[in-house]
Parts: sequence; structure tokens; C-alpha cells
Amino acid sequence: MEKILIILISIGLLVTLFAYISKSAIKSAVPLQQYRMKGQFAARDSSFLLPVSPGTFIFTIDINKGKGKLVHGAFNPDGATWLHPPTNRPSYYDLNEGKHELKIDIQTSFGEVDRIEIVNPHYFKELVFSYDVKTIELYEEEKPEKFKMDRQPTQSL
Repeated sequence: MEKILIILISIGLLVTLFAYISKSAIKSAVPLQQYRMKGQFAARDSSFLLPVSPGTFIFTIDINKGKGKLVHGAFNPDGATWLHPPTNRPSYYDLNEGKHELKIDIQTSFGEVDRIEIVNPHYFKELVFSYDVKTIELYEEEKPEKFKMDRQPTQSL
């Protein structure tokens, strides 16, 4: 009986590990295509990145089924993540069924472009959406010097 319990727990851990590994990469969405997200506990995708560049855009998001969130994250060098809220701009939008037009300003933080992600926040409920994007204004990308030296390196003998 004890061996069966150990085997069942091992199988459960392997299934959980496989589900985590298969969900680890976030995919990018393409405009004018429909996407289905099964939920956080499903083995499939529960979020999609929307490709952006620095500028001002109008995102038209059509939620056909379910509820979702559009998350706007700025880069944070402390953890090398995009979890920092953007300065003077909303960090997320709640999206119910229907069409939503959102004017979003994409900037750079510490040399990295902001990220826009659509997330299904529910554990089991499906989210079906499509989107389109219109460019209002593009910004010139600044190329910061990542390793700026204040002085010349010393020469060793």
C-alpha cells in the first residue's frame, strides 16, 4: 500500500512538472487571429504577449468569451522582469466580454521596451479573444550605453 502511494505521488509530481515546463514560454499573439486560453490550471497557454515597439498605439481587443486582463509592464533591472508598473500609466486593464479600445503609451525602461500581455486570470474558465493595433505615433528608440565608464581602465604591467 505504501509503494502504491509513493508511485501515485511520483506520477502526480511528474505531471505537474511537465505542465509547468510546457507553459514556461510565453507566446506572441498576431493581430486579427482568434486565440483560446483554457485557464491557469490547464496545460495550455494562459497568456500571450502582444508585440510592441516604443510609441503610442490604440489596441482594439475583442473578448468573445470569458474575462481577461491586459497587463502593461515596465522592465525592472533588480529582477530582470517586466513586473514593474509603468510610470504615470495604468499597469492593467480588466477586460469583460465585448470590444475594448485602449490607447496605450509604450516606452522604454533601463533600455528595455515595455511589455503588453493578455492574461486569463481564471483557473478553469476559458478566454477567447482577438485584437488589432493601430499606430498613433512611433518614438525614436534610445540606445543607452549599458556599461558606461567614467574613467579609462588602468593598464597592468
